[in-house]
Amino acid sequence: MYKTYILVHFESGFRNIQDTILAELDFEESELEEAVNYYQKHDSVILQDITQKIRTIYKQFGGDIDGDDALQESVKSKNMTVDQALELLNALNEKVLLSTDGFIAKFKDEYGVPSSQELFMAFNQGLGTIIAAAEEEVVSRAGISSNDFQQLIMKFQESPLVRQAIGSMQENQQMLLLKHGIIPQQMY
Repeated sequence: MYKTYILVHFESGFRNIQDTILAELDFEESELEEAVNYYQKHDSVILQDITQKIRTIYKQFGGDIDGDDALQESVKSKNMTVDQALELLNALNEKVLLSTDGFIAKFKDEYGVPSSQELFMAFNQGLGTIIAAAEEEVVSRAGISSNDFQQLIMKFQESPLVRQAIGSMQENQQMLLLKHGIIPQQMY
């Protein structure tokens, strides 16, 4: 069903956006491909992350990608230690808490404490965006992509320290929500 209906629209929409941007910048598609290949070969973390996100969306809508294993975990993230993973988790925790606190305060000023299904959906969507942006910032500073970060955490998922750090992040998020008068169970 996805392939028949949604994938066709995704591909045409993607093509239209690409063509518009290329026309605005006066570039040919071959120049775009050459630039993408160059920056991927030179480990552009941002480009790898964007490419991975587009591939994921494409696959979710039923698209097939030749050589899908081409985006492997970066050498840098493969060589990272559990201590480095913990540093990233701690930095992410700090960034998420700071960003989330600001988002919640702003949301409450504008809409109050979420009390309807629509407000909870908008609130959760905003939180998701804030958390994704925080992760993007933290991992790009470390020189890896979000995909590499996820693989790194999976690599050390059995580590008690990593589990504790992840649990602490979740607990801190819940305490922050409660501080603002939002009961986490109501959000689902």
